[in-house]
Amino acid sequence: MSILKTAALLVALAVSPAGAQAQRYPERMITMVVPFGAGASTDVATRTLARALSEEVKQPVIVENRPGVDGLVGLQTFARAAPDGYSVLISSGSTFVLNPHLYKSLPYDPVKDFIPITMLYRGIQVLVVGGDSRIRTIQQLIETARANPGKLSFGASTATTRLAIELMQQIAGVKLLYVPYKAVGPYLADLMSGTIDLASADVQSLRSLIESGKLRALGVSSTNRHYLLPNVPTVEESGVKGYEFSYWVGTWLPGGAPGPVVTRLHELLYKVVKTPEMRKFITDGGAELVDYSLSELAALQAAELEKFGRVIRGAGIQPQ
Repeated sequence: MSILKTAALLVALAVSPAGAQAQRYPERMITMVVPFGAGASTDVATRTLARALSEEVKQPVIVENRPGVDGLVGLQTFARAAPDGYSVLISSGSTFVLNPHLYKSLPYDPVKDFIPITMLYRGIQVLVVGGDSRIRTIQQLIETARANPGKLSFGASTATTRLAIELMQQIAGVKLLYVPYKAVGPYLADLMSGTIDLASADVQSLRSLIESGKLRALGVSSTNRHYLLPNVPTVEESGVKGYEFSYWVGTWLPGGAPGPVVTRLHELLYKVVKTPEMRKFITDGGAELVDYSLSELAALQAAELEKFGRVIRGAGIQPQ
């Protein structure tokens, strides 16, 4: 596009109702909706983000928790919000890429009813065994599992922690026994006592247990080694080629939000997520900042929706 055409387009946007709205946005309070309870990691991240955004735009930014049914309650309510940029959803990517496969029907369309704006941060899982386990590497785990199909067990309390190991099983071609738990604490306790053989959780939950020797890290789920666990190999470099697993937290607007407002909010969040307070929160939690454009985040969401659909079906998980 020529410089003159580009300039003409920018002028047209500026004088259009939507363009004028975007220039003034935000003019009043913004509500950030979190589909999880107060105190959850996504909630804490949102409150940190809300403070940073409020300082940037000189407008109040409040957080509204709408927990229930793995985020379904909050997303259903948010999908009906006015698409004017003053209601912003902050949620884990799992609500968009896992829930459509875990529930027979959703009270919203995960694609048509939402517009992805910005990824706030991305984190990884660590595959661990008990500190006294005879298994010391991913390769040894796979060899033991192949020799004893269905005998080695793993625990998980969420779809995310379960699928990190389900994906490894499917790529490596082994079969482990899944043991469900209601919370991370009990399955880590059982892992340390030898009741189960393997588990997965985020870096922040496991780091102190790994450093104390109560748990042994076999591999991290990222494609590169993690900055907090530099001596722990990736699962992929340990022989499970093509393995990569991460969780992420992002922001969305209701479907139908004006393009200029979408662009403006992306610019604002892209800026404030890099403030010192947000950076500290993210890195202290073992996560990382990821710079995704609007189109890249939408593409990631679509790709993971397809990827985890295959993993869930391969694991034989039946939708509720």
